[in-house]
Amino acid sequence: MSTLISGCAFGKSFEVSEKQLNTYINEKYCTPFSQDGSGIENICIYFKKGEDPQFYAKIYTKSRELAVRGRAQIYSVGDNGEYELRLYDSYIGELKLSEGALQFLLPKILNDGKYYTVESNIISVNARYTVTVKNRELEIYLMSFEPADEAVVCRTNSLTGEALNALEDYISSDEFRQKVSDTYKNIKDRIGAIFSK
Repeated sequence: MSTLISGCAFGKSFEVSEKQLNTYINEKYCTPFSQDGSGIENICIYFKKGEDPQFYAKIYTKSRELAVRGRAQIYSVGDNGEYELRLYDSYIGELKLSEGALQFLLPKILNDGKYYTVESNIISVNARYTVTVKNRELEIYLMSFEPADEAVVCRTNSLTGEALNALEDYISSDEFRQKVSDTYKNIKDRIGAIFSK
């Protein structure tokens, strides 16, 4: 998160290592095990410049452990931090899954989570974070995500730009005008008190 916050201050590109990204993904997207022993853990994504990322994970369904692997095409949907991962060339253990089998099985194995939804062989991910400051929501969202060797190069929107927009809204608000009026009245009263002595 600190790498993301540093990069989003001015909306400049920054690099995230595979280790950093995989740690974040496992903390945010791994699912707790349900009562029937289902869940997902040990998600690993490997990057190489110019290639679609490879993924590996352990999936538990009804207490059975399954090793899965494959590739993912990653592309943005719109410009607000929504991304889709289209899985292909996938295996459960050594069994290669056909496109139809993957489209059928993925939604059954990987239920929708807090930050993602699953449909067919596509996982839709929300790469957006909202912070509320003084009744104003500031959004940080991923604008680009490009694989590099053992890393990914990212760029977010500019938090500085978001803060300036919030400041502009605040300056034009009734609350700000009232504070300016109160401050002016306090200064006038103090000056008046000084000269009345």
